[in-house]
Amino acid sequence: MDFCNENSCPVQNSCPVLPPPNNDLIPVNSFMVLSHIKNIAPNVSSDFMIELYNKLIDRYEKGQPTVFSFIQAPTEPAITQQVIGAGGHYFKLTTSKTGVDFIWHDRTNNVFLFWGPNNYRLTRALNAISWRIRKTTEIYHQSIEDDTDYSDMPGLISCNN
Repeated sequence: MDFCNENSCPVQNSCPVLPPPNNDLIPVNSFMVLSHIKNIAPNVSSDFMIELYNKLIDRYEKGQPTVFSFIQAPTEPAITQQVIGAGGHYFKLTTSKTGVDFIWHDRTNNVFLFWGPNNYRLTRALNAISWRIRKTTEIYHQSIEDDTDYSDMPGLISCNN
């Protein structure tokens, strides 16, 4: 299953399984997903990788695909970091709450990558991260607008007589 070509892969030169970007949810070979995730995320904990390995191999042996999708990450690095969370907190939380296999930020191409067992779970994860992007962007831009300089304001008046 070779879905990529030079012009359509969001993760250029590192992806044997990613589909063209005009498709939303694509079933991909579960065994190929495992090797792809190992390549893009070499520093992920070994316990997590063993658990992921077992899920993906079981799915592969049953002839079940893994579903893949991606969305564009925010262009503002501060927003992207808040969407991901410290140490990947919000990605990990979304992964466990929605039941997807893995969420990753490809910094080179600025996309969030998602893998999961079915369309339902993947859609839930995509919606959760999309909502977080919108909410974080809104808060970020609101804080920039509210960043008023009050240095020329007079001091506070004491309420003691």
